[in-house]
Amino acid sequence: MTAADRLAPPTGLVLAGGASVRPGADKARLDFRGRPLLLHAVDVLGQLCDEVLVASGDGMRFDDLGVRQVADVASGAGPLAGLIAGLEAATTQLVAAVAVNLPFASADVLRLLAARWRGEPAVVPLVERRLQPLHAVWAVR
Repeated sequence: MTAADRLAPPTGLVLAGGASVRPGADKARLDFRGRPLLLHAVDVLGQLCDEVLVASGDGMRFDDLGVRQVADVASGAGPLAGLIAGLEAATTQLVAAVAVNLPFASADVLRLLAARWRGEPAVVPLVERRLQPLHAVWAVR
């Protein structure tokens, strides 16, 4: 049994507080396979997390979608503000975080990252020599 096997499942966190300036529409509501990207991300995290939070900027932006939201710790401060809010709201040792605009986020990758956690602040994948902190597992401290 690994350390990750003894841990409670991580809290899932969708980072969806951005202004969506580049796509010209709310990224979280863009259609992906017949559903909003936000709900797709919630479903991905639901494959490994008992609880999924959405960092939604003001904490009320997606009331119509029936998701549990947390307000970013600072308005307009980017994904870090949502990540901090999720870490503060989590009731588990780990948070599995995914940016809302990653339609191919993987529950299997997040599960693997959680299994590799050995107490460090985060387990962040490296893809083509670039860290991917918005598809990573973060420790709650």
